[in-house]
Amino acid sequence: LSNMAGAVKIQVVLKTTENSVNKVYTGSVELNVGKSSGIVGNDIIFMIGASSYVVDGKPVASTSIPFIENGRTYLGIRDMGMAMGIVGDANIVWDQAAQTAKLVKDGITVEVTVGATAIKVTKDNVTTEVAIDAPAQNKDGRVYLPFRAVFEAFGYSVEYANGTITCGK
Repeated sequence: LSNMAGAVKIQVVLKTTENSVNKVYTGSVELNVGKSSGIVGNDIIFMIGASSYVVDGKPVASTSIPFIENGRTYLGIRDMGMAMGIVGDANIVWDQAAQTAKLVKDGITVEVTVGATAIKVTKDNVTTEVAIDAPAQNKDGRVYLPFRAVFEAFGYSVEYANGTITCGK
């Protein structure tokens, strides 16, 4: 993470031994870093196409790869839950017959049904439907949906810029 926007030049040096011969490979790349997010605290960062995400500065291996389709950014529901600290089969539930995923944390339940254009959010025994601007989908055995509604249902602030999703409380 950076606290400054602008270009950064990164130099990489790799040393290896091939057939008892030491070799050195070098290269450099210029990386353009955007503005820092306005989110502070317990940051969760997903990047489009990445096989990992970051929680509080630590990388975590993903079970799904975020992608963009028809201008909407999709994240796997299980990775969203795990990034928020939701663990255990009782708190991350998949109902195959109903094609519905359920996340439970801190008295809040979020239900996502494949093909639906709304999610169900239950808090204080009151259930409301929250519209999502593209339907949830099952892709390669994983449930994906536009990410914003789920994070906001659990009280997170959300920012999206240049293929990077930042969420924080």
